[in-house]
Amino acid sequence: MTSLLTDRFQRGQQEGDLDDTVEAGELARYFHMVFNGLCVYAGGGASREQLRACAARV
Repeated sequence: MTSLLTDRFQRGQQEGDLDDTVEAGELARYFHMVFNGLCVYAGGGASREQLRACAARV
């Protein structure tokens, strides 16, 4: 997943949608971590409302 995100962020940089100063790999790892955290939170019984509230902050 991280490599797919990295590729997409790099493409975004090439197309001018993402600032060139952003390190694509670091951003991909960050989002991967957030996604995994949401999965753990959901597995622990978080409601859909709670998950959406967390996702809205990212």
